[in-house]
Amino acid sequence: MPQINPSKVLSPKNPLSRIEWLCKQGETLLYADPETALAYGMDALNLVEQHQNMLGKARALALIGGVHIVQGNFNSVLDYLNQALQLYSNLKNTLGMAGCYNRIASLYFIQGHYEASLTMYQRAQRLYEQDRGEPLSYARVLGNIGILYVRHGDYSTALEYHLKALSIYQRFDNQAGIASIFHHLAALYYEQGNLQMAQEYNFRALSIEEQQGNLLRVAYLLTNIATTYVDLKKNDQAITYETKAIDIKNRLNNPHMLADSYTTLGLAYEGLQEYTKSLDYHLQALTIRQEVGDNNGQLISILNIGNIYNQLGHYTSSIDILKKGVELSEQQGQPRLKSDALARLAWAYLKLNQLEIALDTGLAALTIAQEIQATKQIQYAAEWLCQIYEQQGDYQHAVEYLRLAKQTSEARLNTENTRQLNQMQMQYEAQKKEQELSHLHQELILHKKELKTIAFTVIHQHELLFETKKKLTDILANPSSKKKLREFMHWFENQIDPDRTWVQFQRYFKQDQHDFLNRLTEEFPSLTEQQLKICVLIRSEFHTKEIARLLYITEQSVRKHRQRIRRKLHLEKKRSLSVFLVSY
Repeated sequence: MPQINPSKVLSPKNPLSRIEWLCKQGETLLYADPETALAYGMDALNLVEQHQNMLGKARALALIGGVHIVQGNFNSVLDYLNQALQLYSNLKNTLGMAGCYNRIASLYFIQGHYEASLTMYQRAQRLYEQDRGEPLSYARVLGNIGILYVRHGDYSTALEYHLKALSIYQRFDNQAGIASIFHHLAALYYEQGNLQMAQEYNFRALSIEEQQGNLLRVAYLLTNIATTYVDLKKNDQAITYETKAIDIKNRLNNPHMLADSYTTLGLAYEGLQEYTKSLDYHLQALTIRQEVGDNNGQLISILNIGNIYNQLGHYTSSIDILKKGVELSEQQGQPRLKSDALARLAWAYLKLNQLEIALDTGLAALTIAQEIQATKQIQYAAEWLCQIYEQQGDYQHAVEYLRLAKQTSEARLNTENTRQLNQMQMQYEAQKKEQELSHLHQELILHKKELKTIAFTVIHQHELLFETKKKLTDILANPSSKKKLREFMHWFENQIDPDRTWVQFQRYFKQDQHDFLNRLTEEFPSLTEQQLKICVLIRSEFHTKEIARLLYITEQSVRKHRQRIRRKLHLEKKRSLSVFLVSY
């Protein structure tokens, strides 16, 4: 177990503050340095046991569960996260519960339990929408739900979730979040077969992640780029990028990710017809997935290995492993993959001239494919059945299945043409929406700069005017100048009217967020005019000192107003007023 060297970290001495600090640091390092994150989590958990801090314990358990997911150690993840979830539930901590559901959903997704994953993500989504205290976490959940809709083939709904998440990330100028959505959009286009667009978004995401220095996500993206190159038949480029990914994954000591890399290399060498190398990488991937309990990954590896054994002519070995694939696909409830496994089994039996069992296996593959209307699997099963009947000398049935294979191929072609048309329409809409979001984001940045410029100009002018007023006040002591100076002072007081300054500032603010004040006033009618002004300035990212100078009040007054605003908005102690107002 990694240990923290206390002499190398500066953290609070108070135990409860130290627990909170350790958990925050661990969450920050979760992806960049999971080993250190785990050390922080374990140290926090040890302190919790000494001081009986339930909130700290929940945070530490959730952190440790998250680290195990990142490291691919799935066996104990649910135990940690369920304990954390129960503690957060007892404490009625909505955001903590949402975070646990999010991580449980991630685990289910990695393991291939997509329905369970979607259920957990939707629970997290509802909690984040109720609380509204962590908009970036909410955006992450939206992006993950989008991925699951891609898996279901509901691309338009997936796109809606991704673009909604993208708008939140752009509002906060969160580059890591923007990169994650580019990553998700790449996956969406990949699933649709638009490999060029997928690769474009992969590289856009990679550029950001490399700038951010996030090695874990860089490794993921390198593997995605390599996989896409395999499908583009650019296997040498795939091997180059996957080799870079493996170097990073070895440094991160992440076995789950290494298995993905070995699978991609196996496919690349298969494309180069170097079947022995391909088999070696697929076997390495299978071994790792068995060790970490990745059932879905095991099934994929088994199908790949069975296919390579068939290519090498090792049909008995192919049959042995594909039987395990059929059994595993039944356990996981994955009929499409079961049909694939049966079709490859039928091929192996055919090559061994075991025609009766080949026929039974091929018919079983076809039946499953027809039940789930999987046209690709129907076509493949029909093609093998045609060959089996032909070898048996039953040409009537051979012709029958040849026709079925041809009809299915034509239907797939028509479906593909329709899909491509829909894809082009969706691509156009996505690009249009992304351009709109980018334009709005740039406008928002420009408005904020203008607001800052106006505010600091006003502050400078008023400081100059106040200094002038002070000097004129001294002159008033001279009786001979009193009448004219009194008139001048009356005019001068009108020039530094705070209300007039506020009207000027508010005019520019309304150009930026025209409905913010209306919504805030409607939902929280008890807010005073002064408190509304402070809300506007906080949302525009002004600091306490700047707000005080703009409104001609003391910094202490601003702090008191902030406390009153928090009470009127019913914010919990740990909730950030700034984050709430920015995301409102």
